[in-house]
Amino acid sequence: MQLLYYTIHVIGFAQALFLAMVLFIKKENRYANRIFSIVFFVVSGMFLESILINLNVHRGFPFFPWNTFLFPYIFGPVLFLYASMLTGRMKKIKYIHIIHFIPAVIIALINLYLYYSQDISIRLQSLSDFPNEAITISPIMTYFGRTYEFIYYFSSLFILYSFRKRIKDFFSDISKITLNWLHFIIFAFIIIEATIGILQIIPTKPLVWISSLIAVIMMFVSALLVILQPDLLNDNTNINFGRTPKYVKLRMDESKEKSILNDLLQLMSDKKPYLTETLNLDELAGMMSIDPNRLSMILNIHLKENFYTFINKYRIEEVKKNLRDPKYKNENILTAAYDSGFNSKSSFNDAFKKLTGVTPKEYRKKIQKNTSA
Repeated sequence: MQLLYYTIHVIGFAQALFLAMVLFIKKENRYANRIFSIVFFVVSGMFLESILINLNVHRGFPFFPWNTFLFPYIFGPVLFLYASMLTGRMKKIKYIHIIHFIPAVIIALINLYLYYSQDISIRLQSLSDFPNEAITISPIMTYFGRTYEFIYYFSSLFILYSFRKRIKDFFSDISKITLNWLHFIIFAFIIIEATIGILQIIPTKPLVWISSLIAVIMMFVSALLVILQPDLLNDNTNINFGRTPKYVKLRMDESKEKSILNDLLQLMSDKKPYLTETLNLDELAGMMSIDPNRLSMILNIHLKENFYTFINKYRIEEVKKNLRDPKYKNENILTAAYDSGFNSKSSFNDAFKKLTGVTPKEYRKKIQKNTSA
């Protein structure tokens, strides 16, 4: 068991340190990824500490605060700040954001006080029982710290929920920017923390290594997801993904708003900008020399539609026209979709079914049936 635990932690240490360095130097989403790399640097430190305890190095340094749970308390705030930066709620870290770490510092100081209040022999004995016995300096502080982390995890999920609602006001294709992978990462942290918490209340605790194995696997998958993500924000720096703007401040004379709407509809008919796969609100507003938020306001108030629905309605009509065209008779349905501005099979199928009530295949069969009749 000791060998298994030691092996898991050696792998975890090497993996976490490597992934932290990769994230730190990654060019895409550079600032956000450097913030997130802190998590993996901390994780590598946790694994290294456990390795040193396993090798009995702690006996030569009894005054060092071994395994006092100083590390985990920064995971929640860092993940929250990472989600905030990635979704555009904040551009960079400011001094005011240090406030997120104040509870972690307080918990850490209390843990240190409790640790040094113990006799050295008690400290060394508890470390000698590790990892077969989970070390808990103060159960109350441990669970308070875990609750503190969970608050940040669920706050991060709320940020992502709000982001997913907002992006439809800005993009015509959201298949690559829904941040589903970040949802996975947050749930991975929740599972790891929940597992550790459960193991700490089991009367006999011979399976502490299980939480380490889960952490190694999920940390690897999480980092891989982060590393493989495209640059989300750099191409859209004029777009504010944060809170919904107050339309009251954007309202104009109603006749002026209707004039802009008519110009928009004329533009869609004449130049067909919806055929551009990557079209976003900022680009369309630029074609009309209008503020993006004001254009979004006009769509929402006058058409009761967000940008995503507005553009994809045009694309669906283009697909339907293409499918009726004899030129597409022997072509794959996706060819008609891609020629209409879609660049994802899943987003096309979802949009088509939602806006027409039938699948693309069902619609084509209906056309063929009407043609042969």
